[in-house]
Amino acid sequence: MKNLLILVLMLLFLRCREKTSEGVYILGKVKDDGTAEVEVWFSPVIPWVTLNQETLDFYKHNYYGGGEFIFKDSTSLSNADSVTLKVDFINGVTFATVRIPDTFKIKSHDTTNIVYIAKDSAFTVSWSTANYSDFYHIYLYLNYYYYDTLGNYKNFCLEIDTPLVSTSITFAASVLFSA
Repeated sequence: MKNLLILVLMLLFLRCREKTSEGVYILGKVKDDGTAEVEVWFSPVIPWVTLNQETLDFYKHNYYGGGEFIFKDSTSLSNADSVTLKVDFINGVTFATVRIPDTFKIKSHDTTNIVYIAKDSAFTVSWSTANYSDFYHIYLYLNYYYYDTLGNYKNFCLEIDTPLVSTSITFAASVLFSA
């Protein structure tokens, strides 16, 4: 098999995660583009969500898995800013205060070019430390087509979505080329 095209998307999010005593789960993130998004699960009513005392717009509701309310809005937040997330719901209020991490740079390869990985090779990504970051959110999407040993045309798709505290990750060849 020839080299495969691998697209790696690395997203750095500020994340706060809270499980309230009532069983309501909250996940908040501020993306590099300034978009704030808060997800609230298992709330018996539509909650009131604020970020630094500014109310976030209700975005959508998903009914699966106990119900998920999503709030999304653009913000004027930037790196190193302090952020207070507050969620009011029928049984109480919960909040978290964190700082938005500084940016990071990929050190392991040139991100302006497509990365080609030889078959049966591992793939390592490393990046610089981002001040104020407790961890990094890694997202890998891999999709390729190939012919199996019987000549059948097949598709392999892999998604890895994980938090890490280190500044590098290696994807083993057995994971990338398990098809």
